[in-house]
Amino acid sequence: MDTNETQDAARLREAMGHAVGDLEAAPELLPAALVLGPRRRARARALRAGGAVAATAAAVVAVALVTGAGPRPADGGGGTDVAAGPPTVAAPTGAPSPSDTPSETVPPDASADAAQPRFPVVPGITETPEDAAVTAAERARVDDYRQGVARALEITLRGKAGAIRIVSQPVELYQGVTEDGRTFDLVVSVRPLTGGADAAGDPGVCRADETADVCRETLLPDGTSAAVHGLTADALRTHGASVSFRVGDSAVLLAAPPDAASSTVSPVGTEDLLHLAEDPRATELFHQADAQPVQDPA
Repeated sequence: MDTNETQDAARLREAMGHAVGDLEAAPELLPAALVLGPRRRARARALRAGGAVAATAAAVVAVALVTGAGPRPADGGGGTDVAAGPPTVAAPTGAPSPSDTPSETVPPDASADAAQPRFPVVPGITETPEDAAVTAAERARVDDYRQGVARALEITLRGKAGAIRIVSQPVELYQGVTEDGRTFDLVVSVRPLTGGADAAGDPGVCRADETADVCRETLLPDGTSAAVHGLTADALRTHGASVSFRVGDSAVLLAAPPDAASSTVSPVGTEDLLHLAEDPRATELFHQADAQPVQDPA
């Protein structure tokens, strides 16, 4: 600052001193300032905080308008539900989706087979005492096998034989009861061959003395030869239909004999028995009975 400016400032201070020199001081100004100062500072802070809240609320409203998460109009048109969740955020690239996460495999219910209805067991024509040497576990195994055979009969014969039931003895005998009350025998025999694998003869081959109208040979899906009997009406009335073949070291015989009392032909024919012979359920049972016999050797 130069000399002239210094002199001007001094003269200005002197002039202002003369101007206010005769005025009395206001002693209340300082106490008032001490009271009003903090109040004004508090009011200023409150105004700043209110402005921040208002700005936050405005941001929330703006997001709601963009995402459509606002309240549903009273007339039900447009908008979304008030309870709608927050906007969906896209997963980052490479993040596993819920479908990529391996889910726990629920094991099949082991009691599913046990829950299936069981077929009734009826007495046979002749009953022999149970062998005391046969264990309870063996009886249960044979019973489960026979229940499986009855179920295969019901499924593959498609109700043709009526309601299926198990004859207690012999083990290869079953029955079908038609809606009109007639009862027809059904034979499912898996009997071990004497000599096993070296047994002579093949039950799936017609005998040399059998003519074409008595027996015909056919191939099952696995290539096994099967001999079919009951090709004529007379044969069906006399002996009924039958299909025989070999499984492992056992001879399988599926038969539907006529009603002996009335000579009524069974509703189950040769094609029905072939259907049973080709059924995977029945085939599994035949192999099971070959590995663990339920009948005495032939």
